[in-house]
Amino acid sequence: MIGKTRAFALCLLVGLVPGCSVLNDPAKLEKATTLFSDGLSNRKASPRTGPEQMDMAAGILAVQWESNGQTAGLGLVSRRENAETWSTLDGTTLTLENGVVIGTAGLGPDLFSVDVDPVRSRPLDRPAPRIHRYVDGENHVQLSAFVCSMSVDHDVSVPWDGKTMKVSRFDEACTGSNIQFENYYLYSKSGYLLGSKQWIGLKTGYLLLHMPSITR
Repeated sequence: MIGKTRAFALCLLVGLVPGCSVLNDPAKLEKATTLFSDGLSNRKASPRTGPEQMDMAAGILAVQWESNGQTAGLGLVSRRENAETWSTLDGTTLTLENGVVIGTAGLGPDLFSVDVDPVRSRPLDRPAPRIHRYVDGENHVQLSAFVCSMSVDHDVSVPWDGKTMKVSRFDEACTGSNIQFENYYLYSKSGYLLGSKQWIGLKTGYLLLHMPSITR
C-alpha cells in the first residue's frame, strides 16, 4: 500500500457531487502536483521506478481509493500503443488502455489483465463481455467474467478544474457471479477522457481517476 509520505493531499469528485476537490479547485490540484514533483526530485532512483524512468512531461495521474479516501499521484513510466503504465514513487502501478484500467501491481491481489472493448466503441443496444484475470499471492491466475451494459448521456454538467463543463458520461453496469459493479467515464466534447470511476476488484474496490490535463 502507498506510504503516507508518498501520498499527496487532494479531494476528488465522488460521483458528481461538487465540493472540496482538485477537480474544481485549480489551486489544490497545483499544490498536489507540486508535492508529488518535489517528492520525485528528492527521491533516489530505485530498481523499479526511479525518477529518471518517469515522463513528467506527461503530467500526473491523480487517483483516489473510494473505500478509504487514500490518494496518490502517479507518473508515466511506459507507453506501448494504446496502453500506458503509471507508477507511484514506491512502485505501485496502474496500466490503462484507452483510459480503462487493465492491470495493477502492488495492490494484491493484482489485476493481471482485462479483456474489454474501448468505452466509446462499445454497443449501447446489447450487453458485452468483460473478463478480469487476477494473480494471487501464490501466483495463481483467477478469472472473473462479467456481462456489461453501456449507456451514455451527452449533456452532463460537472464542476471540473474550477469551472462547470459539459461532458459526455458513459455508464458501464456489470454483472458477474455474485458481483455487480458500475463504472463511469467522463469525456470532454472534443473526445478526451477527463476522469473515471472504475471497479478493480473485491479488495481494492473502486478507484477514481483524474487524468492529467496535458492529455486532453
